[in-house]
Amino acid sequence: IGRRHTAEDFFNAFEIARKVGIKTINCDLIAGLPGESYPSFSKSVDAVIALAPENITVHSFCVKKSAQVRYEEGIFSKGQNDTVKSVDYSQLRLKNSGYKPYYMYRQKNSVSNLENVSFTVEGHAGIYNVLIMEENHTIFAVGAGAVSKFVGYLPDGEKKIKRLFMPKYPYEYMRMDEQENEKNINEEIDKFFLSK
Repeated sequence: IGRRHTAEDFFNAFEIARKVGIKTINCDLIAGLPGESYPSFSKSVDAVIALAPENITVHSFCVKKSAQVRYEEGIFSKGQNDTVKSVDYSQLRLKNSGYKPYYMYRQKNSVSNLENVSFTVEGHAGIYNVLIMEENHTIFAVGAGAVSKFVGYLPDGEKKIKRLFMPKYPYEYMRMDEQENEKNINEEIDKFFLSK
């Protein structure tokens, strides 16, 4: 699907995150990737559960505008039964491993029209995940690739939303002038919240 990291990169990153003391780690899995089978996905589920992250989100593959994989005739029908079995397996394994579902959403163009479900162990639910999906709260994000979301309401009660994107790559983000960036962000906030 065009992502450059390997499974080994993931396991190394997880180990580093644990060593530096990050208390809540989320791992995402994608069911229904083209060419993936039920046995390979269930093996991934088992491997992630063995790491004992505090959150595990199981996504159903969907084609997005910016993705390298494009919608092709039949891409959703190939392996559709494997995808349903994979998601069913993940939910049973997670439940039996002490995880509880705490939020769910569905995206357009997902394989078999399945949901994305996030599971957690007690005391580690990611409130950010819930807030970002509800689109009822303003969220300020920082860092490379961060997306702040401003949520407000017009006088007639209609909701308005604006997203503010930071450069995706760390070297671009690091090159930004801090004072100029802060000024631009403050101007965007003022325009959004103070304009009618």
